[in-house]
Amino acid sequence: MNPPVEVVRMGDVADFKQRRWRFSPGTDAPPTPADSDPLPLFPWPFAALASGIAAAVGAWLVLAGVSLVAWSQALTMPLPQVFGFATSSWLLSNGLPLAGDGYLIAIAPLGVSGLSVVLCRWCGQYAARQAQLARPGMNRMDAAWRVAGLTVLGYLVVVALLTITSGRLEDIAAGLVGGALIAGVGSCWGCAVVFQLFAHAPAWLLRLGRGAKVGLAVLALTAVAALSVAVIGNADRIEALEAGLKLDQLDAVTWGFAVLAYLPNALLWVLSWMLGAGFTLGNGSLVTLSGVQLGMLPDLPIFGALPATGVAPPAMLYWMGAGVIAGLAAGALAGLPRPLPRLWLGAAVSVGSGLLVAGTVWVLAWASRGDLGTLRMSGMGPRLADLALVAPALIALSAAMAGLAFGLRASEAEVAVPQADLPASDTADLRPGVAEAEAAAVEQPGPDGVAPQN
Repeated sequence: MNPPVEVVRMGDVADFKQRRWRFSPGTDAPPTPADSDPLPLFPWPFAALASGIAAAVGAWLVLAGVSLVAWSQALTMPLPQVFGFATSSWLLSNGLPLAGDGYLIAIAPLGVSGLSVVLCRWCGQYAARQAQLARPGMNRMDAAWRVAGLTVLGYLVVVALLTITSGRLEDIAAGLVGGALIAGVGSCWGCAVVFQLFAHAPAWLLRLGRGAKVGLAVLALTAVAALSVAVIGNADRIEALEAGLKLDQLDAVTWGFAVLAYLPNALLWVLSWMLGAGFTLGNGSLVTLSGVQLGMLPDLPIFGALPATGVAPPAMLYWMGAGVIAGLAAGALAGLPRPLPRLWLGAAVSVGSGLLVAGTVWVLAWASRGDLGTLRMSGMGPRLADLALVAPALIALSAAMAGLAFGLRASEAEVAVPQADLPASDTADLRPGVAEAEAAAVEQPGPDGVAPQN
């Protein structure tokens, strides 16, 4: 009897119904699919395209649900208008201004944008698994680019469709650019996890990314702490402004969601203030660590947390220590668990992690800016030119100091070994070649055939 044979039948690349069959050893039973090999539910191109569409629709449904809660307090408003507001709000999170009768909102709610990124990550990760099952032999990088590209395409289809149906064809370019950035970040994130694109990355690149993540986490925590101090210290003014809105329970829920949607924007503005760049609130309003100048502002409760007008006390400059601490943390984590073999390489990785932190902060600060109207409240947000100068100076230089400190300390620990602690065989002359020459001279016999005595 022939020995048991395992037969593997792989379908065509485009055939998502591929199966792996096994004959049971010593039996004549028909082949059955292997339990360890799950089958793709959909063709991977369709799964990738549908993932982008699903991520966009999921974020829109969240906004539609919040809009319906607000609509329950104003049933006289037509239901299509409620869904139209949800559509406009979702497009705003992708970069399209929200314009209406006498108002303009061009500040993207980064909370909703972040939700879209997370949904694109989850959906892109599912599509990447489908591609991995359907084409196990495909190059990982090639598969990641294809899946991410199709996911972005599906997301942009929804952006373009809603933009056209909303009658805002002139703003479609801004929506496509914003949508491509959101879907691209999320889908690439998901594909990198599934295909393990950084599994074989060099050590310096992994250290750079690890240090940058720690530095960003430190900045985020300090921004939350600064905003919390401002809100708690000015709670009376914030409550007075909220009372002027006359919100009932359901309106308070809607207002709370709006606050969450714009919370990342507020944190980035506070972070720009902490790093020394400051932010503007339209024409004639400037908030920095050195002083505050406020013009006419709308009665929004968040503006009640602003500091008092005038020259700020010198103690406010201590908030700039957040950038120093973030840089030190990024540089230190880039040098762990042990420094790189070359001192200059370790310092370069630490500086790179600091620059990556500063660059990420600058890009997010740029995304958090916008207009509330066309006159007084235009150009609100962090001062980008000042931030581009201050953030690298604080963060990257602090990271470089931490990287050099770790590298020099490790070098001293390896080189400075006390002579008294060495064995007897190691107390000889440590100069290159001296010990070998002495040993050869001892073993070399003299002219009389007798080895020389020391």
